[in-house]
Amino acid sequence: MTARQNLIRNGIPPHRLLPNKETNIFKNLLKEFELKQYKKGLKMCEQILKKHPDHGETLCMKGLFLVHLDRKDEGISTVKLGITKDLTSHICWHVYGLIHRTDKNYSEAMKCYLQALKFDPNNFQILRDLALLQTQLRRYDALVQTRTTLLQFQPKNQSFWLGLVMANEMAGRPAIALKVLQSYEEAVKIPVKPFDHETSEVLMYKNHLIQLTGDYEQALTHLDEVQRRVCDTLAWREQRAYLLYRLGRFEEAEVAYRGLIDLNPDNREYLRTGRSKDIELPENTPERITEACRQLTMVYPRSQQLQLIPLYLAHDTEFRRQTDTYVRQHFTKGVPSLFSTLKQLYTHQPDKVAVVHDVVAAYKDGLAAEEPATVEKPSPYIWALYFLALHYNFLGDHVRALATVEEALARCPSLVELHLAKAKFVKHQGDLAGASAILTRVREMDPSDRFVNNKCTKYLLRHDQTDEAEKTIMQFVRQDVPDKLQEFKELQVLWYQLESGHSFRRQHRYGQALKRYHQVAKDFTEFLDDQFDFHTYSLRKLTMRSYGQILRFEDRLYTRPQYRVAALAAVDIYLLLEDRRVHQAAQNGNAAATPHPNKKKPHKPAVPAATTSTPAAAGSAKDGATGEGEVKVVVDLDPLGESYLEAKSFPAEALKLLQPLVQLGQPDLDVELAQTRVYLAQAKWDLAAQALGR
Repeated sequence: MTARQNLIRNGIPPHRLLPNKETNIFKNLLKEFELKQYKKGLKMCEQILKKHPDHGETLCMKGLFLVHLDRKDEGISTVKLGITKDLTSHICWHVYGLIHRTDKNYSEAMKCYLQALKFDPNNFQILRDLALLQTQLRRYDALVQTRTTLLQFQPKNQSFWLGLVMANEMAGRPAIALKVLQSYEEAVKIPVKPFDHETSEVLMYKNHLIQLTGDYEQALTHLDEVQRRVCDTLAWREQRAYLLYRLGRFEEAEVAYRGLIDLNPDNREYLRTGRSKDIELPENTPERITEACRQLTMVYPRSQQLQLIPLYLAHDTEFRRQTDTYVRQHFTKGVPSLFSTLKQLYTHQPDKVAVVHDVVAAYKDGLAAEEPATVEKPSPYIWALYFLALHYNFLGDHVRALATVEEALARCPSLVELHLAKAKFVKHQGDLAGASAILTRVREMDPSDRFVNNKCTKYLLRHDQTDEAEKTIMQFVRQDVPDKLQEFKELQVLWYQLESGHSFRRQHRYGQALKRYHQVAKDFTEFLDDQFDFHTYSLRKLTMRSYGQILRFEDRLYTRPQYRVAALAAVDIYLLLEDRRVHQAAQNGNAAATPHPNKKKPHKPAVPAATTSTPAAAGSAKDGATGEGEVKVVVDLDPLGESYLEAKSFPAEALKLLQPLVQLGQPDLDVELAQTRVYLAQAKWDLAAQALGR
């Protein structure tokens, strides 16, 4: 029996078989792909296809090489052709999944991997890639099965052990995760080393799992057992103090937290829990708590938190005395953030606001007689005026706030904080032009101050001077980059995108506004995609606790207010454009709505390719390859955001932005109303009623 007949007998279809020479070439081109030698791999594919033009696996590999050589459209069509030539090849489906993964289309990539496993269920590489996608898409139940299969292939691989542990934890089964981790310890037999960071991480992660099971006594016992093997001593001490507190052993917990307070006397969590025995109990009184803080202040005189706590608890004469001592100390030191520190009193204890004003005003009046007309450096008197100006502004008395800061500026015109406060007060009076002009002058006083530059940019955007704001913010972008605007986009400055979007919206430049809001959405998508590399890195480096925190953070990513603001603003614009489209269609007497409000597309100048290269890399750019040392220049083909104004369905685009907020499942009236409005625009009455009912 020939080798070909033997292969056919083993289940390999005849159309997939290649002669020995081409088979060796195919094996080599797989290696070239792993080495990222895409040009060589493409030539090998062409060599095979000259004799076997319908070989599906080679066609798919050719398409994969083309995609990595920046010939994406041609590559994808070639891969699809290869799949039609060999629908039962796991290589074809694996390649198609790799292309989807390159496009960050993880759900489609996972479908391709599952299809590939139907024809080769024990393919190790596909299973490993599938596990990464299941983690990215949070398919934890399926991930447990995949990780179990991988572990059966390589039972001594610690990454697979820990991957199965993490999968069970994220699936909500900490008890099973703990059992798997114990089996890992027995199978691998972790060596006892004094300062082994990887072993330390595994041990602390095991303690984390024990806590998740609710057995705090066992967790405390385990911590004491592994003390000498843990390198992260701070985390060990924090966990031990926390467990003592949870077990009700307050005296031991207090001793443990006192040790932590020695390390950081301004840590609020240490102070709050470390005082649990003296402060948290119901029979405690403000006097006892204040006395406890006073004793601690004698030990930690530099702790700001210990000085603030008595202020929140004191009343009447005692509060006046403590406030006087506190503000005098900070005025003497010249602390600009004093008002921000005391702002919680204004918010949560408004009855104390008048006392604070009287204390500061009396202190200022006492210094007025000795204060010179002008000073080079800010004195306590200047800082008192600064505090009072912020005080009046907080209460809404902008005229008095502006007069107070003007008095301070007359004596100390070089203090930047006074100019910033003046600009804020002018803005609150509605004079955006005056506020931006003030900050422009302040920026010119110190061009190297990044904070002032950002503040000036923000005020220019509020005044709708978008071009000037862009010039201002670009001053701190690297000067040696080919495209400063693209470099700035890669910095993912969300506040600038939001403020510029709001400015364009006020100017009715809706295309540019939508472009900024969509840029925020793209940045959040990149935040999600950034976690993908950690699915392998964290298991390899055994940083399990940090890895779990990353996954939980990414799950809550869209709770951040920046995305919510951008999405809701974009939805409002899309619905406005939809209303205009319907109105225009009604005026034209045409029942079929036009796809966009502008019938004529504005003339667009000829634009080069999406990416251009430096002359040094021109040779490699001829065939679409990316050469080493090549500098890519990304050209914005749609600077005015006209593509967003030409969308086929404005409500559909709005729903795409709302979808991440809806999937959070949190009650949010604004999101639900926006969703209802979109469904009404689509005439989907049932869905609108459901959204409104929520």
